[in-house]
Amino acid sequence: MTKRQNRMVLVALLIAGAILAVTLLFQALGNNSNYFYSPTEVAQGKAPIDRSFRLGGMVAVGSFKREDLKSTFFDVTDYKNKFSIEYTGILPDLFREGQGIITTGSLVMVDLLPPKFFGKT
Repeated sequence: MTKRQNRMVLVALLIAGAILAVTLLFQALGNNSNYFYSPTEVAQGKAPIDRSFRLGGMVAVGSFKREDLKSTFFDVTDYKNKFSIEYTGILPDLFREGQGIITTGSLVMVDLLPPKFFGKT
């Protein structure tokens, strides 16, 4: 093969490698490209059930309850749907009712109660 043919083969291989890398990247991201799910998206079944995910919304006014030093309960809403959150740990200083938050956790079905979202802020 001539030098020109060698260069063309090399360029073709580089382009094919780049396309393969981008394809693998998008496959790996899958549904993880969404930074957080709103309560409405979770209610519609768009959030993953088998693993933890991020839930974002506003802390509903009047929903904050503390049982002991570690367990905190509150609702996250997008003003269409709301989810009850059980948080264990120390809350951040900026946490308050009416504040926007993003929390990480997983859905837990408890008898006939609405799903609870155990999470971290």
